[in-house]
Amino acid sequence: MMLQPNLPGALEDRFLARKLKEIIKELRISAVVETGVNEGKSTRDFAKMAETVIGIDNDRKCIESAESLLRIQGSSNYELLLGNSPDVLRTLVSRIDRERTMFFLDAHWESYWPLNDEIRSIPRGRGVIVIHDCLVPGEDLGYDSYGGTLLTYDYISGSLRDWSPRHRIEYNSRVRAEYPWRVVLFAYAN
Repeated sequence: MMLQPNLPGALEDRFLARKLKEIIKELRISAVVETGVNEGKSTRDFAKMAETVIGIDNDRKCIESAESLLRIQGSSNYELLLGNSPDVLRTLVSRIDRERTMFFLDAHWESYWPLNDEIRSIPRGRGVIVIHDCLVPGEDLGYDSYGGTLLTYDYISGSLRDWSPRHRIEYNSRVRAEYPWRVVLFAYAN
């Protein structure tokens, strides 16, 4: 991800922040793994919510920016990893509590869109997957697209079925979302 300064952090959406806190508490999530940290605003916010936060980005400037924000906050419960997110995820999963991990997938901005590879890197049927910027038909909220491909459930459904054949999904909605008004998909293994 190329550093994009001054973008709102995903968790500036107060509904999303509350929903993530609820999931972390209800499912006793101990770690949040975030792909695509950009300036580190969400990473900083996750460090306040979970025992451990691990941020992954392939841009050294993003990692340095996140490191700076976390130091200013006085956080010590984080790890920042530089590299291609699917590759880093594959090496990381052997040393985390996969049952109690939330994977917040938000890596993008370059020609390679790693989302499906990220999902395939997560242990099958483990953790919770949260995907930022997903299109929901009938909702007037922001979403991502790359090379003419929209980020929809259909785009990622095969990877999600491989992860958990009977997974369950939820979305936020315009009624509940707050600025910056982006759609979020929550996937739970069943």
